[in-house]
Amino acid sequence: MEIGYWIDREQEGKGYVTESVCALAVVAFRFRPLERLVVRMDPLNTRSEKIVQKLDFHYEGTTRRSIAYPDDTDPSQRRDAKVYSMLRDEFEQAPWRVKAETGLSSWDAQDQPVPPIAPKAPLAGF
Repeated sequence: MEIGYWIDREQEGKGYVTESVCALAVVAFRFRPLERLVVRMDPLNTRSEKIVQKLDFHYEGTTRRSIAYPDDTDPSQRRDAKVYSMLRDEFEQAPWRVKAETGLSSWDAQDQPVPPIAPKAPLAGF
């Protein structure tokens, strides 16, 4: 399974992407029979790379001209992508896994506890 993300510049640095990647990893490895989770990114996107490094994803290499980005004016042009992955056994050993499984909404971007937010309606499919 491969995950990807874009975030509005005004929302960068608030921990939303890190929390989302954690949540997706929990879903991928707890509710799906997956062995491997992959994240690809633009080699110039250092913020994205720091997130996956912080979460102990492993760098596999750079694939050449492998991604067409939605903001490209010429969709025939493709860019390189750095590839990071996490295997199921690596997820099991990840130091952030327990916190992610016990409630992602209970921690903010600075690892401070916050009160849980009750959903207004049941989530479809869960």
